[in-house]
Amino acid sequence: MRPTKRSTTLITGESHYWLRTKPKRNRRVFDALYDYWTAHGYLVLNDTRDAPRAPNLWVRNPEDGFSLSLDENLAADLKLAGSSACVWPTGTPPADTDTDD
Repeated sequence: MRPTKRSTTLITGESHYWLRTKPKRNRRVFDALYDYWTAHGYLVLNDTRDAPRAPNLWVRNPEDGFSLSLDENLAADLKLAGSSACVWPTGTPPADTDTDD
């Protein structure tokens, strides 16, 4: 759906990628991303890297609300995902929208 100038709905952008790695290397990938993300100021929202099945690491940039996550499914495949914070389709709320709620 294409937003209109009068749209009152906030939107987000999201993308994900499947990483090709050997399952025995998955923990190293989790740890490397954890180290990188925390060193660059991302806040850890969920960290189940030690889970025996389907671990997850989810972080958010406190400055812009951008979120990143790394998930391992039950087949040991890794998915890297990123999503934006909620934004107005035109960059600002419509003039007739009450934003004081």
